Amino acid sequence: KLSDSYLIMSAHYDHLGVGEKVKGDSIYNGVFDNAAGAAALLEIARAFSEFPTAPPRTIIFLFLTGEEKGLLGSRYYLDNPVQPLYKTIANVNIDGLAMFDTFNDIVGIGAELSTLGDDLREAASINGLAVSPLPAEFTWQASFARSDQIAFAQAGIPS
Repeated sequence: KLSDSYLIMSAHYDHLGVGEKVKGDSIYNGVFDNAAGAAALLEIARAFSEFPTAPPRTIIFLFLTGEEKGLLGSRYYLDNPVQPLYKTIANVNIDGLAMFDTFNDIVGIGAELSTLGDDLREAASINGLAVSPLPAEFTWQASFARSDQIAFAQAGIPS
């Protein structure tokens, strides 16, 4: 029964804020990390709320904090889930939205190793988008391990 299983869509809303000056500026603007991701998640939730019927599977929209301090929000959720973790089928985490792409493609960090990779490619194809690799200056290992999806993956939840 799909309604008794859960998809978690997540994004963190914390950011470093201020720090050491770089080129005379100590404000660390957080549009990519991760105001854009939190805004996108809010818009996705709004869009789902306007569907005439609920999706067959329950979606948990999870706004996290403490990512910049060591994945504190995602780890807290995993220790205190609103539904049993064994009923969670996947986590789709939004972080660094639009950092790498041209808006004609999708960059799915870790998709090549996740059971969700085929689903990502199918969804992209249906929508006329390409799935592009992470730019060469980044490594998927460092990128995948540096945001909330890694906590879910370590808990055995496809991410």
